[in-house]
Amino acid sequence: MDAFSRIESSPFDEEVSVSVTTLDAIIAEHGLPAFCKIDVEGFEDKVLGGLSTPIPVLSFEAFPLEVDRSLVCVDALMALGDYRFRTVRAEQFRWVESDWVDADTIRKRLQGWTMDEGSGDVYARLHSM
Repeated sequence: MDAFSRIESSPFDEEVSVSVTTLDAIIAEHGLPAFCKIDVEGFEDKVLGGLSTPIPVLSFEAFPLEVDRSLVCVDALMALGDYRFRTVRAEQFRWVESDWVDADTIRKRLQGWTMDEGSGDVYARLHSM
């Protein structure tokens, strides 16, 4: 059973075809963004897999039932640069951490993220900023 089938309010019973591209292709066409929000319903790790240039600041959606995917995202970002991280719980619009933390600290945070906390976002910024 996958993680989303354990959630009663997830009526994902319709399929839709969409075209896709990579962040690298978007950057090549439009230039490097100052900020990028990645919210693609469980494909955040795939999106970051199509990135080879560090983006100064970005966020990706995180979900407590899919911690491994979030950890892959952290690892992908760290392979691109020296990032620092903070989290926000869904719809709360305030930081959970009092300051930006390193990759080891955010990994521990993600591994301890509970269903009671719900989904949220992980923000990442290059440390040199």
